[in-house]
Amino acid sequence: MSDTNRSHSEYSEDFLVPASKSSILEAAITCFEKFGYFETTYADIAANAGLKVKDVTQVFPTKDQVLAEYITTYEDALRIQLDDHDKDEETQLQQIYFICKTALIFLRTHRVITAIWFEFYRHNVAKVVLRRFFGQIKARLSDLVKEGIEQGTIKEKDEHDVVEAIIALVEGTLIISRLEESTDFEQRFDNSWSIMEEGLRA
Repeated sequence: MSDTNRSHSEYSEDFLVPASKSSILEAAITCFEKFGYFETTYADIAANAGLKVKDVTQVFPTKDQVLAEYITTYEDALRIQLDDHDKDEETQLQQIYFICKTALIFLRTHRVITAIWFEFYRHNVAKVVLRRFFGQIKARLSDLVKEGIEQGTIKEKDEHDVVEAIIALVEGTLIISRLEESTDFEQRFDNSWSIMEEGLRA
């Protein structure tokens, strides 16, 4: 049975409601959380939204487009949090810490994003599907690392390697907190960051 037609629930075209991007998105995310991204079908999304399958596919031809729309929404929310931060008196390392900690708390709080991200990691496609979401974080970190090296507040190291190490710390904290269902992820990150910061500070 195709991914479009197979459903985890009873699908009916009776009592259907008008299609809207927001209602489809909300229904899809509910299904992703309940069944997992890869197991969710268009029939699942349609049943949850009270729509016909064709109505869903007309708005979002692929599940990847549904996910991209969802990520864009929360990407904008994270960007606002980062942009609103007053960083005038902070060093580059302090700004890097804020970006990482904010992103970590954001991802851990929005459990659907974390669940989908974790599911993708098990399928080895996380960096491809979610690269844009982490892209804005990497771009900010890269600028700060470069600036810190130039100003002498960060040791002279390969800029790319430093950024990848910082991202790995955030991702590793998320993975462990997800596996262990732990609530001490902030303290765990802080402990690891203090060691990393000491090694980076010039």
